[in-house]
Amino acid sequence: MFSAASQYLIALGDRDVLLFENERQGNWFYYAQLIKTYKFMKKLTSIFFLLFLPATFGLCDNQNHETQLKELDSFLQKWTKAFNKQDIDALVSLYDENADVISIDGVQRNGRKEMKQFFNDSFCKNRQVTEKITNVKRTFLSPTIVIETGMWHHSGNTDPLAPTIGRYACTLSKEAGEWQYVHERSWAIKDSDSDGSKLKSKDKLSIWAKNYLEASLKGGLEQIDLLLHSDVEVFVNDLKIRGKSNYIERLRKIQNSILDPELKDMHSHTNS
Repeated sequence: MFSAASQYLIALGDRDVLLFENERQGNWFYYAQLIKTYKFMKKLTSIFFLLFLPATFGLCDNQNHETQLKELDSFLQKWTKAFNKQDIDALVSLYDENADVISIDGVQRNGRKEMKQFFNDSFCKNRQVTEKITNVKRTFLSPTIVIETGMWHHSGNTDPLAPTIGRYACTLSKEAGEWQYVHERSWAIKDSDSDGSKLKSKDKLSIWAKNYLEASLKGGLEQIDLLLHSDVEVFVNDLKIRGKSNYIERLRKIQNSILDPELKDMHSHTNS
């Protein structure tokens, strides 16, 4: 049971002045000390919360940030795996229903249906293409909205005109615990081994032309015989040569008259 004075004390809390009636002097001193202790502990508790709570929230924020980064890394791995397997349904599922996308062909597409057609057309042209993503950077606008940039690298293209390197920028949104692309832009950049031409002497006709020129200078007449049609006609300035046998004979004379011919930095273009 509390005394009348102690009940009065608890009710008054931490007021500066407390009045006690019908209490002895000793009790007065006891309650005065209790008041001082109460005030001190209250201030100490306030300081503790001011110092401890920000650190606690900061720790939680860091943990959440690390979790979000791991989720986004996993999302990007899903993209790469689906792309390299040419799993169109898996790729399309990573996009929002109303995603806004402009790919390397410069065409704007909206939604999963148009993206599905884009991937189908792309993989039909390049059935062995694979992709690697590098230089990834992310900026969090909120815990559920992220801007991501990076570089893509393609290899295995069967289309000689297809770019092999480029950049992308996208916005990802987290809905119902799942990340999805809502906005994406991708563009090609100049290859380090190209002077601007996208053929780069890698298509089949250009390779044949290169083999032909090398064989013409190095004496590989058997290779020339395979590459030329029997009824070939060759024009060299005003000179006209008819038939493969006549051309090979002329080529043999040229090879015998030139010492140590050499081709350097050859870049062949062909038209079909």
